[in-house]
Amino acid sequence: MLTEGARVSYTGESRGRLGTGAEGRLLSISGDSGHVLFSTGKVAGVVEFLPLHLLTAHGQAQPSLIADALDAPEQLSSVAVRETVASSGEQGLVAALSEAGVLDELASIADEAAEMVASRIREDPGMRQIMAALDGEERDQVVSLTTSMILGSAAHYGEGQDE
Repeated sequence: MLTEGARVSYTGESRGRLGTGAEGRLLSISGDSGHVLFSTGKVAGVVEFLPLHLLTAHGQAQPSLIADALDAPEQLSSVAVRETVASSGEQGLVAALSEAGVLDELASIADEAAEMVASRIREDPGMRQIMAALDGEERDQVVSLTTSMILGSAAHYGEGQDE
């Protein structure tokens, strides 16, 4: 069974510049295909999206492969990012970045934003009257839900609009 990060060899027929036996790492899996970053042959440094049945694993998988690719030279990084967007879209790229831990340091920004929004909700004159009618647990839940709704709306602000 192939896993992300595995060392793989291409076992399919020679197609164009991709020759049989070319080796690389499986960056990501999407359905029954995956992105392979080749390290040998004419395609060294190139990412190809290939059916998994044309790949053979050898060696052990290395975790955090996308994070490693993002730390690689600029040309390689942009290729890996572009290929991921091409196959999985922007949401797929963000999910891959999250899985690789690239976004971990940025999570504190969301925590700070949520704390600030919750504080402003509690201090808002219009919300104070509403909060006065609720018990402590209800107030906390309303603040939490309102914070989530406001941050969710802000995250989607501008989507679908032409710039």
